[in-house]
Amino acid sequence: MITYSLCRPARILAAAFLLSALPLAMPVAAHAQQPDRAELASRIEEAKTRLNLSPEQERDLKALLREEGEALKRIRAGDGSRREKMQQAKAVQADFRPRLKKILDTTQLAEWDKMRDEVKQKARERRR
Repeated sequence: MITYSLCRPARILAAAFLLSALPLAMPVAAHAQQPDRAELASRIEEAKTRLNLSPEQERDLKALLREEGEALKRIRAGDGSRREKMQQAKAVQADFRPRLKKILDTTQLAEWDKMRDEVKQKARERRR
């Protein structure tokens, strides 16, 4: 269907971001709603609690998420086709996970993955 193929790149871009940082940030793909500051702060607090972050980990994680968000924002605002933007977003995502592994231990990383899966499930339910 033509309408689906036109929307698919935006969906793929959103999915790429979901796979990386969505437990603490909302989708940043084109046409996605941005969370208000209170909601984002609430998500960060939940992550701090569930992951039992040390002050250093919290600082490093916030910096990583900020960098990723800024990179994705630049991609969205930049020139280029949707396909090019998706490729750029995938590169940002590919860089995220190894950097996250340097911040979190294996237990925290497993909990991060659970949080990510919960957010993905909620997104699926909203689409229905």
